[in-house]
Amino acid sequence: MEILEQSNQNLSYRLPINSIPLSYEIIIKSNIHENDFEFSGKVNIHVKIVEITDTIILHYREIEIEKINLYFIDRKDLLSYDLAYKFIKSHDFLIISLPRAFSKSEEFNLEITYYGELKNEPLGFYAACYIDESGKSVYYAATKFQIDCARYVMPCYDEPGIRAPMRLTIIHGRNYHAISNMEVEEKEDFIDFCITKFQQTPPMQTYLLAFVISNFQFVNAKASRIPQRIFAKPSSILNDEAHFAADIVGLILKAQEEHFGIEYPLKKLDHVALPHFIFGAMENFGLIIYLERALLIDEYLSKENEEGRKMTIIRIITHEVLHQFFGNIVSPKWWNYTWLSEGLATLYEIYIANIIFPEYNFMNRFITVNMPLSFNEDIMGSWSMSHYTEQPNELRNYFSKIGFEKSGCILRMFQEAITPTTFAKGLNIYLKNSFMKAVTPSDLHKGLQKAYNLDYPSKPLNIGKLMSSWENQAGYPVVTVRIYGTYLILSQRRYPSSNGEIYSIPLTFATKSDPDFTIKMPKIWFNTSSMPVSYSIIEFNMNDWIIFNIQQVGYYRVDYDTKLWRVIINQLIENANLIHSFNRAVLQDEIYLAWTDFKRVTAFECLDILSYFDKEDEPIAWSKAQALMTNFHNRLFGTCIFRKLLEFFQNITNPHINAHGFEAIEGESSSIKSLRISTKAWNCRVLGVKCLTHELLKLKKYLSTRKKIPIDFCAAFRNLDEKTFDYLINLVSINLQFENRENFLNTFGCSLNENNLRKFLEMSINYDNVLTEIERKNILKNTPGKSVPALNITLEFIRENYIIICSRMTSSSINEILLAISACINTHLHISELEAIMLKFMRDKVINEENLLCIRKQYLGNIKWQSDNYNAVESWVLRNIKLNKKEMKKYNTCREIHNMNNHIVETKKRKFFET
Repeated sequence: MEILEQSNQNLSYRLPINSIPLSYEIIIKSNIHENDFEFSGKVNIHVKIVEITDTIILHYREIEIEKINLYFIDRKDLLSYDLAYKFIKSHDFLIISLPRAFSKSEEFNLEITYYGELKNEPLGFYAACYIDESGKSVYYAATKFQIDCARYVMPCYDEPGIRAPMRLTIIHGRNYHAISNMEVEEKEDFIDFCITKFQQTPPMQTYLLAFVISNFQFVNAKASRIPQRIFAKPSSILNDEAHFAADIVGLILKAQEEHFGIEYPLKKLDHVALPHFIFGAMENFGLIIYLERALLIDEYLSKENEEGRKMTIIRIITHEVLHQFFGNIVSPKWWNYTWLSEGLATLYEIYIANIIFPEYNFMNRFITVNMPLSFNEDIMGSWSMSHYTEQPNELRNYFSKIGFEKSGCILRMFQEAITPTTFAKGLNIYLKNSFMKAVTPSDLHKGLQKAYNLDYPSKPLNIGKLMSSWENQAGYPVVTVRIYGTYLILSQRRYPSSNGEIYSIPLTFATKSDPDFTIKMPKIWFNTSSMPVSYSIIEFNMNDWIIFNIQQVGYYRVDYDTKLWRVIINQLIENANLIHSFNRAVLQDEIYLAWTDFKRVTAFECLDILSYFDKEDEPIAWSKAQALMTNFHNRLFGTCIFRKLLEFFQNITNPHINAHGFEAIEGESSSIKSLRISTKAWNCRVLGVKCLTHELLKLKKYLSTRKKIPIDFCAAFRNLDEKTFDYLINLVSINLQFENRENFLNTFGCSLNENNLRKFLEMSINYDNVLTEIERKNILKNTPGKSVPALNITLEFIRENYIIICSRMTSSSINEILLAISACINTHLHISELEAIMLKFMRDKVINEENLLCIRKQYLGNIKWQSDNYNAVESWVLRNIKLNKKEMKKYNTCREIHNMNNHIVETKKRKFFET
């Protein structure tokens, strides 16, 4: 074989279209049962010529070819023997020279024999092992072909738009079995080996071919229209870890078939849990392969974590079964249309799961996970959904958050814009019209358009045009809403900066006059840069509130006028339930942007919007309030107002703790559990007495019984007595294998007892213990942010132990520690202390000037936040939280010290930023 190093940069990575496969017959022989990592193979490809050619080009990678023969169609007579071939390594092109030029429509059989080695990573055809009950390593072989790894196993047309039926035969050890996409057609047992022949697949892409050779066992699914089996290593089946998956796969398939009005076309569907696999799962036609934890319920899983694991398993199975329709029945012509598969699977994994298991509130996931992930990814420099590339190193980008989360959100937006019923009808048309074919977005547009025209003949829409503005442009818009006379002036721009993009935005809204948050079909399609909307058209009054993007269906943010924010906040305080929980949640995101990016509101309004949270019983709203609460907590840490902020957070979390307690109750809803998680975490964080006491008692119970229970260790250590603290520190100091050692080391610094804190910090420089260098560094790095006393004691400790720290820690570690301390500093007093320490390190050349500038930049950024926001915070606190005379006197003294030092730091800050 001649290997060509490709120098022509213009050569496409796509295969030429001068030939196509009509079918494959594949034979694979493996002795993985003997821990033998070599395999051999033979592939016979029935080829049809599309354009006159004297060469055939296939994909091929890291296998050794023995011979290539050419046969007539009947495969009885040899047409040409031992064909010559070349290899372009950069493109994985196997170029086979034909004995003559073949004309259009001529057919022949190409037979290639070869051998190779199983890979040791989960790509292509690979080997892996698990440890059985006796401690022995048991090997198995499995496949993972997507994106371009089928070529590791056989020369083939390895592109997503090329389909052909495949008939697979596997030769393997007798004590192992083989499973593949299709049912077994015939199985022959011999003395030393077994031959398993599978039925022919429907026309499908090479990346969907799959097989597993193993000693795995299985359980049958319950209540399934077709046979479904859950395979796993024998111990997992014996321990009943597959029972949950077996209970739900039938329900999931049935729900999808009913929703899309089309039956899954194969006669069986297997699910295999592998100890070693890349990503969560792979949707091979008829044989879905999963990483173990994505399919099985671990026998050691605590009850507290079981619900979350079940929800994950439901979503992953639903997603992969959806791919049997979107990706397998219909597939994208090229990878730039991957979103046609992944976007629909992302949308419906949530939608279908919510239909089957409404108690888990799966639809919340769009607001809490999918949109935030997508918004974070979809900024300047991101790709559009249909962005084209054929560069191999860029193909994986099609499986990013743009291909999954964003496309799922965009499709959800159009699902609601034309209603879920019409959208499902359109998908039925799409699946039937393109059955077992490769597609482009226009095929989806046609199906949806036909369904929409049937259901809404009097409301014309050009669905393809509307969808294309999202498919072919990167980014997402911010819709700005301004009050101007008797109009609302709407404008759109890409966030955070625009190159003139205009999106077709389906606008939905509710007002105080018409607070209907159920109608998600758009009232206006906004596809210009700006437009005025008369109050009379939308039934809006001057003092009304208006909230756009009902239930956050639209893939955009809203930038409200300052006046509108004021009336929205007033409504939340007066009666938040008038506004849908999804929108209450999203308002927390949008006011954060309005404060930090758009400058429409101040810290005053942001605290105001949190003030109704004592009555907010929707966990989704609490999850979205985290950014605001964390910002206030971290930026006011150690300041004069910090204690009152903690009191405020206690006040809004206490009613929920009083109502639902600190621990889960048998039979309570998933919503209550989620609400407790958020409110309890904050109540403990802001030093709620009952919460700290509760977790301390749990810790002591754990220490006396050693029974595993979930504990907030930070809360438990807040008021832990010195005797128990000493006992635990000693155990961690001498035993690297001590249970919960990592948890303890991460949370000892949460103690509010100064003696405990000093003992803990001393562990970092005591070399009689077994701590690692990283653990020593992390003690000084992580402790300062645990509490104000912890910050004070850490600064004091570094100052007093300066020489020992310099001698025992690297400059890099010391710099990390100082940066971490700087991030906690919000007061001038702490700045003075840190500056003194830093200048000493600088003088002794432990840190350099660049380090010093980075540390200063960190704390000066915090101080800038103070100068921009502190007065608004103070004004809000003094208005809303009563201070008695003693507290007021103490606060005023603190403020006097703050103001006295302010001009010193302001001068430093000004000089620093000028530099």
